[in-house]
Amino acid sequence: MAPEDVQVIRHTLKPDGLKTRADAIGPNLLPYVREQGIRNSKPPAAPPRIWLNFLATTGRRARFITAHENHGEVLAERTDDRRFFDLRPTPEFAALADRLVIEWTKDTVN
Repeated sequence: MAPEDVQVIRHTLKPDGLKTRADAIGPNLLPYVREQGIRNSKPPAAPPRIWLNFLATTGRRARFITAHENHGEVLAERTDDRRFFDLRPTPEFAALADRLVIEWTKDTVN
């Protein structure tokens, strides 16, 4: 897999998003991550195939949660300021779930 085929996202817990660790590792993650803003959005116009999701822990550390495979934007759901992607859980990297911890930059999507 080439680096350009992967998008890495760090999620943080916040009142208007994923509120708890259970939200981030449970069924609330997929609806949250598949919805992306159009303006000032980090994901590019044509995001990569694999999305790796991490959850911020302490300091600049982040723990791997899960991977999703991007099957493209769902154009029928697009609004003036939001776009939605057909993301599906993928077993790639599953052995690293909740085990891989990385040092992160200040950006949430890299």
